[in-house]
Amino acid sequence: MNNMTIRRSGSPRNLSALFVGPFPPPYGGIATHIAGLTTYLGDGGSPSRVLTFTAGEERQETIQERVHGSRERVRPGFWMVAELPRVIRVAPWLLRLFASYPRPRRFVSMFLRSLRVVRAMRRNGINTVSIYGTDEGDIIPLVRLLHPRARILYTIFAAPYMRPGHYQRFRSFYRKMLTEADCVLASSDYCAGAARQLAEEVGVDVVYYGVDTERFQPGVEPALRSRNPALADKLLILLLARMEPEMGFSVGLEIARQVNGARDDTVFVFAGARGSLTQEMEEEARASEGRIRCVVDVPAAELPFYYASADIILAPTADRWACMGLSIKEALASGRPVVASQIGGIPEAVRDGVEGFLVPADESGTLDASRFAAAISTLCGDAGLREAMGRRARARAEEVFSIERTHERVHRLLVGAD
Repeated sequence: MNNMTIRRSGSPRNLSALFVGPFPPPYGGIATHIAGLTTYLGDGGSPSRVLTFTAGEERQETIQERVHGSRERVRPGFWMVAELPRVIRVAPWLLRLFASYPRPRRFVSMFLRSLRVVRAMRRNGINTVSIYGTDEGDIIPLVRLLHPRARILYTIFAAPYMRPGHYQRFRSFYRKMLTEADCVLASSDYCAGAARQLAEEVGVDVVYYGVDTERFQPGVEPALRSRNPALADKLLILLLARMEPEMGFSVGLEIARQVNGARDDTVFVFAGARGSLTQEMEEEARASEGRIRCVVDVPAAELPFYYASADIILAPTADRWACMGLSIKEALASGRPVVASQIGGIPEAVRDGVEGFLVPADESGTLDASRFAAAISTLCGDAGLREAMGRRARARAEEVFSIERTHERVHRLLVGAD
């Protein structure tokens, strides 16, 4: 399972849960979190299931012996016949919900997804469901109606910041969505604020998504350097993410041009999942005479080698609504200083001047490549500062972002112990 090592101080018992969210990994913090958590529960004797709604092909996946994942399309079918008695019993309340969210086509999708969730829970003897994603959460009032005794956990992200007009227009519905959940979670205090905007009275448990601090750690072999002798005496700056503008690849190229233009000892490595900017990144790399390298679809098993080979991690995230970012925490665990955008929940992970440097966006949300270049140049010129920030980065990962801490806390919330 992506070479993920899971360790526990205690084994979860007598809990079977359904997780509704993106799956499987390797790319994406939510999918990686769900994979690690379900493995943790399964290894402790608590089998779980994962349900992902998709517009593409349906398929069943077995991740390990006690963790099963399925991808299902949202569409009606003969499977609904068995659900009719339950639907008829709650029909008046369904109509009231429909009236509070007057978008018929969207409501039909919500209804079908909620039926799928309740059906999966009943068929597998599951009473606990954990739902990830602000859009997926719209099924919560329907799930509550169809399965009143279910324990529902809901993790909110940043969509209310991104579409404030929509969420304010249907605020009464989204407030009901939050209040019907038994527990509301967020992966950063920044994203917890999105829930508070919709329902001030709802308590939000902030649970940082952790990383495996044994898999990502300073002692990992710097294999990227050993495989490429030309990198042996270079300062390597790594940006690892999905190759999309919101992940900072556009501004990353300009940062690389500025730093490489001022120094002759730096190499930028742009790596990660294929995206809309992949072709541009590859073309820039071919023209750079080795100063810029592009590696597409890095295998998950090799990610620790990339962090271990880097001197500095670059994270110029352009998404102002980022809850935090998985790669930033992997970099901290690897003992590497981080130069990142001062937006969203990122300052909860990296403290400016402590584990790295944070670069704010201007009033329009635009990132200044020259400010990133200056921060990187400062680190390039001071090996002692890089080492000190790297030590503090590792200590912060161990203290705040360990995967054990995350899994144990979520397990307690799943069983209602917190």
